[in-house]
Amino acid sequence: MLIHRIAAQLYTAEALQAVEAGLDAGEDVTLAVSQSGRTLMAAAQFARRPRPTVYIVSGEDAADRAARSLAAYVGLAHVCRFPERKDYPWREQAPDDAVVAQRCEALGRIVRGDNCIMVASAREPLLGVHYFCGGRGDSL
Repeated sequence: MLIHRIAAQLYTAEALQAVEAGLDAGEDVTLAVSQSGRTLMAAAQFARRPRPTVYIVSGEDAADRAARSLAAYVGLAHVCRFPERKDYPWREQAPDDAVVAQRCEALGRIVRGDNCIMVASAREPLLGVHYFCGGRGDSL
């Protein structure tokens, strides 16, 4: 695939080799990349060393775009979406079964250790923690 050739070229840079070494050692790492290159860098890293990866972007629209871009690089089978919930405990709205199923599938793949990239909105992980910590106005 083209992404393998791109990744080989990108990873000649020292900074990226340090990031890869940190990930291989099981450490958390941070790499600052301009917005236009983030999806490419995530796809390149995944192409070199497939592993369960969580890719968080600013909102639902950005998450949909990122998931499509990542799928173009690494293949649709390696990308899953963790969509934002539209139901809240304090509202009468019933949960959307399709959204619940998609969220369960995405989390299940990460927990099982599947080599995939789970794409989520930055709002959603914090909202999920809020639910588990009480949900009705409790702060963390």
